[in-house]
Amino acid sequence: MAEYLLSPEALEDLQSIRDFIALDSPTGADKVLDELFAAFDQLAEWPGQGHTRPDLTPRKVRFWPVGSYLVV
Repeated sequence: MAEYLLSPEALEDLQSIRDFIALDSPTGADKVLDELFAAFDQLAEWPGQGHTRPDLTPRKVRFWPVGSYLVV
């Protein structure tokens, strides 16, 4: 399995997402985080997935949707 590293800012974002969703559904919050981490694993294995968004950034990054969120 390929490895990846999440920035401190990304980890803070994940905690904020979890906290927000957990206000209504702790189980739902855990499910969303599981889906995000599954996406991280998949993207680490196949980093060319996703689409570019030149309208949002000139940087050579790709966007991958996970539910209502975008992994960049």
